[in-house]
Amino acid sequence: VKCLEFKLEPEIEPMFLTLALYDFKERKKISENFHYDLNSDTLKQMLNIPSCQDVSTLSRSAIFQISFPSPDIYLIIRIEKILQQGDLSDCAEPYIKQDTKNQMRYYEQAIQYCQRLGKYRTPFGWQAISLQSILREVESESSINEPMSPTSKASSLERKNLGATTGLRNAYESFRRSRDESLTRKTSVKEDKLINSSMTQGASNSSSSSATMPNVSTVQDEFFQSLANFEKPITLVLKNVYKQEADRLNDEDLFKLLSDYRKPPTLAKKLKMIPVVIKFEFSQILSQDVECCLDPDLYRLKPYTDETRRPIKEMLEFSPREIFVPYTSYRNLLYLYPLQLNFSNVTRSSGNVRNIAIKIQLMAGEEEIFALPVIFGRSSGLELVRETYLPVLYHTKTPSFYDEVKIRLPALLDENHHLLFTFCHISCQPKENQPIETPIGYT
Repeated sequence: VKCLEFKLEPEIEPMFLTLALYDFKERKKISENFHYDLNSDTLKQMLNIPSCQDVSTLSRSAIFQISFPSPDIYLIIRIEKILQQGDLSDCAEPYIKQDTKNQMRYYEQAIQYCQRLGKYRTPFGWQAISLQSILREVESESSINEPMSPTSKASSLERKNLGATTGLRNAYESFRRSRDESLTRKTSVKEDKLINSSMTQGASNSSSSSATMPNVSTVQDEFFQSLANFEKPITLVLKNVYKQEADRLNDEDLFKLLSDYRKPPTLAKKLKMIPVVIKFEFSQILSQDVECCLDPDLYRLKPYTDETRRPIKEMLEFSPREIFVPYTSYRNLLYLYPLQLNFSNVTRSSGNVRNIAIKIQLMAGEEEIFALPVIFGRSSGLELVRETYLPVLYHTKTPSFYDEVKIRLPALLDENHHLLFTFCHISCQPKENQPIETPIGYT
């Protein structure tokens, strides 16, 4: 997946995007998050945060491996912005109306929020792209206008130099070859490394065994046939996203939305749309010599020929079923998924408990100096950080979350290591003698 363009009108503030794969049938997330942004230097300068950027956080291309390809797999795109005073509807209103007349006023407000609240984000919008929709375009010259549904119309798809049709048998042969290649993969930086048979949002490199071929349904036949024909890149242009609803944030809500969308009435009648331009390029990766690639631990894979080039990131697969593959490298990662927080019983006498931020740290002791730099950073920042914040919902005491926190665990853990969660109220409006963060509690 190459992330080529992101544009909102009016352009008034930085935006941050996250990609991940979900399997609707299995109701599981099947990849880790890929964070990126396409903010200009002007937009980045609005943020009152250190300008140091590690090259790994500047990546705009990702490789997603899919061991069990299915027409029920979706690429989920989530968009976040800097926290501001106002709920999610207020945040989206200038973009829904495309109010360019008041762009300068919105821009000046955004500067104030970015400089004061630059390290806090809030959900903005989302969209979903089904792999089946993308692959059908390999067989057709028509455009997709609604990427979440093969039959809907809300974005456009351009095709680039698509290869000629090959047979279903060749597809399965290709998948088996890809699987064999993946078994030879070594991720040690001291050895030659092979890029896993992998796939971008629109394609996959592995398949069911030949014993299951006779039972493949017509839909699956079409799916794998299209996958076999997916030989050269295609470009997808999304023209809108859905405004994020504060009460529909977690993965279970996402699956309900996808379920509702797959059958009438359409989702578009229930959620507001935000005009946007998001452009991706999809290609199926079968080559063993992808240059400047980082594995999920951010180790460099050979060949790595250019120190200054934006790297390509391999995203870790969370397979819905067990895969029997030998381990060839050391990995010790912890993925943390906060689900929900409930402060509804906290009385007003305890102070403001509304714009709740959760700070997460891995500690090696009780003092702040023992916070370890082992949390993977997001886009345009440090590779590893000592703390991370979950997105903040304005004036919400019972927020839900969709975020993923990726932690590189130390090899040796003792009784001093612990996860520290700090809950704070964030003051969105500057007030005399009132700090931005007011601690509420810890655990």
